[in-house]
Amino acid sequence: MDKLLEQHLYIKNITRILQKTANPIKQLLLVNKRLNKILCVFVFLIIMGENLKAEQRNGLIGRAGIGANYISHKVKTTTISGVLMSADVNIGWIWRDYAKILLFGSIGYGPNDIKGDYLINGGKKLTKLTYTGGAFVNVRYGFKVGYNLSSIFQAWDHAIYINAGIDALGLSNSQISTPYSVSLYTQNYFIELDGRKVLGEKLSIEYLGNFRISNATVSLITNKEDIVQTNGLDSRNISSYGFQVGIGLNYKFSKKAYFFTNLHFEYQFINKAQPKTISTLANPASNGLNANATDTVQYLDNSTMYTRLQFGFGF
Repeated sequence: MDKLLEQHLYIKNITRILQKTANPIKQLLLVNKRLNKILCVFVFLIIMGENLKAEQRNGLIGRAGIGANYISHKVKTTTISGVLMSADVNIGWIWRDYAKILLFGSIGYGPNDIKGDYLINGGKKLTKLTYTGGAFVNVRYGFKVGYNLSSIFQAWDHAIYINAGIDALGLSNSQISTPYSVSLYTQNYFIELDGRKVLGEKLSIEYLGNFRISNATVSLITNKEDIVQTNGLDSRNISSYGFQVGIGLNYKFSKKAYFFTNLHFEYQFINKAQPKTISTLANPASNGLNANATDTVQYLDNSTMYTRLQFGFGF
């Protein structure tokens, strides 16, 4: 009888223990179910990322390179030309090759040669010197956003982006001991088409074309040690336009990194500036300037052709 009672109490205790642990076990199972759901979503996102086609790009993108730039600037009967070396960089983000945003910039410097009259359309009364060359400084920066038209057809091996953007382009031309230097600045609003066609596992070809309308500023930059007027020599809101075309090759040397080279042609036209009056000081610091001389300067309609060859690396 005692043994039966002991067995009954033992079974009862075991039952109580199981009852006490039942709720935590249930809670643990509920937590596990929630974790499983979260894990499933996470795995799904990973799989989706891995399911990107080999040609699709996703995430951070960028490039850095150097360029050799031939610039030919024409105004009236004068041509100013030279070769600049430039540093170029861009960085942005691409969403599964559906859309992208890109920031870009470059700066270049190099000597130039002058063929024809200089100073241009005024200013010769200010100096007794003649000029055969000087230097170019070229700066560009801007951004663009684009949508891949090929994504409509899932044609990832041939991305065709329609882009819209804004950039600023500055070209300064300076010589030693001149009464003034000339700076051309344009703020450009452009529509662009750029494409990338995969040719193989490592090789792809790229191309680009854009057209832009611009708001230009032509500045006559003077030295306060030579010239009376150092302010008010800017001609603003001048109408301007331009276009650009380019072609290039990319060669992948790792999963994301690649070497690139491209050749671009660019044209910019700027209408004539407003007339400006410039006078020298009684004792100008620069050699060759005439004292107490005054002349009217008007920079006329001008055009600039850029031919750019670039090399660099991207990801």
